[in-house]
Amino acid sequence: MPYGLYHEESFKMEEKQKEYNKSYYQRNKSIILEKRKKHYIENKDKLRETHKKNSREYYKIPGVKEHKNQYKVEYYQKEENKLKIRCRWRTQKAIKRGILKRPDKCEDCKKICFTSAHHEDYTKHLEVKWLCVDCHALKHRKYK
Repeated sequence: MPYGLYHEESFKMEEKQKEYNKSYYQRNKSIILEKRKKHYIENKDKLRETHKKNSREYYKIPGVKEHKNQYKVEYYQKEENKLKIRCRWRTQKAIKRGILKRPDKCEDCKKICFTSAHHEDYTKHLEVKWLCVDCHALKHRKYK
């Protein structure tokens, strides 16, 4: 069998597999997402440690830090991010001035920990929900 013909057959099989995977995911979406969530909860510490290790290795690659710094500059210059940035800055100032007090307990899970401010609406910088790292990540995660 000539290489080109084999390659075309292989490509067709890959396309069929992709289509099947998409349809399987759509049929079983809730089960898959539940399994992902369960896996994350059961392996949270291990996953975080792996992520830290991989991040350290990644930043050793030449040019990565410079690229990230350029991304930050672009992020701060985008018009759609200016409201978020301003809201976070005002919240930090309110905490420093004593207008807002950071509680020691997460509002969702009631765990005693260092909490972070979560804004549902960035136009209201004093309307804050205080969440632990895990609950805050769940608020922003695609699948909950």
